[in-house]
Amino acid sequence: MGGETITFRCEDVRYQILDGPIHRQCIDGEWTERAPRCETSQIKVGVDNTILKTVSPDGTFIVYPIEGTVNINCQLRTGGRITNNATITTDNTTQPSQRAYITGKFKRLPIDNPNSVNDGTYTCEAGTLRHSIRIKFQDIRCPAPGCDSNGSWAHVIASANTLIPHAYILNEKVTLRCNPGFHASSNQESRCNYQGQWSPPLSSCIAD
Repeated sequence: MGGETITFRCEDVRYQILDGPIHRQCIDGEWTERAPRCETSQIKVGVDNTILKTVSPDGTFIVYPIEGTVNINCQLRTGGRITNNATITTDNTTQPSQRAYITGKFKRLPIDNPNSVNDGTYTCEAGTLRHSIRIKFQDIRCPAPGCDSNGSWAHVIASANTLIPHAYILNEKVTLRCNPGFHASSNQESRCNYQGQWSPPLSSCIAD
C-alpha cells in the first residue's frame, strides 16, 4: 500500500549499529530510502544494576534505574579483558568520563542515582574498536497520596529523591496512620512499584 512508513532498529543496540535510514516510506510502489542493515561491533556497551530495560523505536536504550549506582560497562564481545587505555565518554556534561575505571574484564563508568539529566550518548573506545549507544534514564514516580480527613500519611523520603514538586520514587513507602476511632480500610502500607503505581492500592481511614 502507498504511503506506509516502517521503522528499523537493530535487535540489540548494545553491540549492533544501524547502517542506513531509521525510516522508509512506500510511495507509488517504491521505497524512498535504501534498505538499512545492522553491523555488529566487537565492543558491547551494557548497563547493569537496573530493574528493567527496553529499546525505543528509534534505538534509544531505555533503563529504569533502582536507587543507587547504575554502571555503564564497556566489554569485548569475545570475552577477553578490555585494555587499560579503553575509554567511556559521553556527550552529557553532568557525568565526567574520567570516573571510568577497570574492573575485571570491563571498563566501568558509575552513575549515582541517575535520572533524565544523565540522558545522552555513551561511547566506548578500545584501540580501533568503537561503539556508541543512546541511553535514556526513565524516572519512575508515584503521585503523592491525597489528604485523609480521618488520618495522615507518614513516609521517609529516599536520599535519591530530588523530585520537585515532590512525588515518590521506586520502592518508597507510605504508611497510613488513622485517628482514634478509625482504622485503615485495607492495608496500612503501600510501596511505589516500577509501573509508577502504589502497591497495594492506597487505603483510607474508616470508622471502627
